[in-house]
Amino acid sequence: MSIGIDFGTSNFSVSRFVDDIEVIPIGSDVPLNWNFENFNQFFPSVFSYNDGDYLYGWEAISQGKEMTQAVKTLLTGHQTIGIGNKQFSADKVASLLFRAVAEKSKEHGLQIEEAVVTIPSNISARTRYRTKSAAGLAGIRVKALIKEPTAAAIGYAHKIGVDHENLLVFDWGGGTIDVTLLENNHSFYTEIISLGRPIGGFMLDYYLGELIQKKTKNKKQYNKVQEKEFKLAVERLKINLSSVQDPNEELPIVTPEGLEVGVTRKEFERELDWFIESAMEPVKEILKKMRLEPEQIDDFIMVGGSSAIPLAREKLSELMKSEVVSREIINPFTLISEGAAVAAAQIDEKIEGSYSVLSDLSIGVATHKKEEGKGYQVIIPAGVSLPYKESQLFESKNAKDAFQLEIYETAIKPVELENTKTNEIGKRGKIPLDLSTTDADKTVLLGKFTVQNPDKSKKTQIKVTLTVDTSGILHVSAIDTASQAEILKDKVDFYEENSGLNDPEITSEIEIQAKKKMETITPLTSSRNFNRDVSAIHTGPEIFLDASNVAHEGIATPTFEHVESCRNELNNLYKNSLIHVIADATFLHKLQGDDKKRFSNAIKNNEVITPAAGAIGKADRLILEFANRKKNSIVVSNDSFQEFQVEFPWLRTGDRLSGAKFLDGIWVFQPRIPPAPRLA
Repeated sequence: MSIGIDFGTSNFSVSRFVDDIEVIPIGSDVPLNWNFENFNQFFPSVFSYNDGDYLYGWEAISQGKEMTQAVKTLLTGHQTIGIGNKQFSADKVASLLFRAVAEKSKEHGLQIEEAVVTIPSNISARTRYRTKSAAGLAGIRVKALIKEPTAAAIGYAHKIGVDHENLLVFDWGGGTIDVTLLENNHSFYTEIISLGRPIGGFMLDYYLGELIQKKTKNKKQYNKVQEKEFKLAVERLKINLSSVQDPNEELPIVTPEGLEVGVTRKEFERELDWFIESAMEPVKEILKKMRLEPEQIDDFIMVGGSSAIPLAREKLSELMKSEVVSREIINPFTLISEGAAVAAAQIDEKIEGSYSVLSDLSIGVATHKKEEGKGYQVIIPAGVSLPYKESQLFESKNAKDAFQLEIYETAIKPVELENTKTNEIGKRGKIPLDLSTTDADKTVLLGKFTVQNPDKSKKTQIKVTLTVDTSGILHVSAIDTASQAEILKDKVDFYEENSGLNDPEITSEIEIQAKKKMETITPLTSSRNFNRDVSAIHTGPEIFLDASNVAHEGIATPTFEHVESCRNELNNLYKNSLIHVIADATFLHKLQGDDKKRFSNAIKNNEVITPAAGAIGKADRLILEFANRKKNSIVVSNDSFQEFQVEFPWLRTGDRLSGAKFLDGIWVFQPRIPPAPRLA
């Protein structure tokens, strides 16, 4: 059975896929005063502790004296939750909630032993690991962690039976708003760009509560029990205001001290218009960054509880110049778990389709330089598709028994660092990095590993390989290049005593890393897993293979198998070269049967690179842009690239473009000068 679990900031939702999607009503014990439409289909992510009794979900809401919400947001570090005079680790509470959800599902005939679990778009490797571990401690094996927008897109496409070329997902939950643009190629989903803001439904509740206190002219401080009572009353009022037909109808709320006040939807919208308008900013930024007009987005959907607010739906429809998908078609509370269930069915090979996961943060190794101290060498860059494996050669500072390998993760990108040397906003409009405060939080120590030196008489040269799987879990290995002996094989343990401590020295050095390459431990070369054995040291020219072009060479019907044979021959000829296979995503539609599946898997495994959705010039420009930046490179293609010859004059030098010819199972590659464009 294929099961999907949406571990939301506000609520859990569970769906299964047998012959089709079925949402499990795990919230069937919803109290009468919370019995809104579809509220029986989810389980609040709420925890409470009363006199030795653990309470979860609706029970915690209705019976708990104090409660904790948004537990998953606390999985970023070693945080604790205080209820009364008792402290609980966030990890323990998360696992208890997973177990409670499993028990509720069991009441409805569903035994959860394994599932696909959803996560937000922009979270750290530590949070991924802790989410997976929390589920595991509850007895649920996680098949994969899938990002919430991707799950929503999969669920929507399955529900309507249409594969859009691109889709915008506007996910407004309790803790954050995340807007994601996804590209879809024959049910293969890739997140192109995702932007978020920490302005979720809980903040809406806060400002609505301020409006109520302003109307009652009461600023009294509540105790914890009263505070819980007031927060829940405000949330119910928000839900009722979002569903009332007449915007001038006054709905009552009673405060903990017994004061009654009425609020209309019109008042609510007027008071919070600025806040809801700010929620549209990620959409505007994505359209601007991708140079897209709203009409170029095939479809857009809203998910998450806050997406039910009429003004939010109106503003997004106005911005996108089209009506948002109706709530009668999709349930914003359960669509993400529905998509996760479909993804689980895809993993189980019950239905066709797949998805791509992007990493959000770069991961690297601490380096040490005598005159400059600690540095940072990126191994896995941000924005790559998962699973992803990258290797780097290093050399120890001196001969000794063992040395420390420190793995770091950072959200700071080189593009943000170019104009951050002063206290003024840089030319690109980026906010300057203040490394003494918040930017230290962007860099996290993931783990420390002791690496033994197999030959204590000399310095050790090792190849460090970092692998991030589809769940975002990091695996670390190292081999001694001299003996080829494996000297380290482990995965990051985020429960280690000092794991996750910020290191301002590392953070500071990341800024320097944007300007120059650090040495010692000395990086000697990089070897990627695109198409070759990562143990090779690539000293030859980088090869960029135009797959969409050579697939047609010498045969009647293009196949990916033909491309693979060309690549294999190039591997034989250029043994010390790194070979990149680049193809238009639309190439998939020219393939048949197993060949199509193999091509999809090659994209998923990062063995084939495809251009971003809507990219000008498509794969041709992407190939030439890559080759242009790699001076020691060769493009393998029979294309003339006539429209690009002025921009890339090296195309006509005869030493960087190679033709490919195929006859009777033999590939021949020859330098070529393409014909010049004809004059009009």
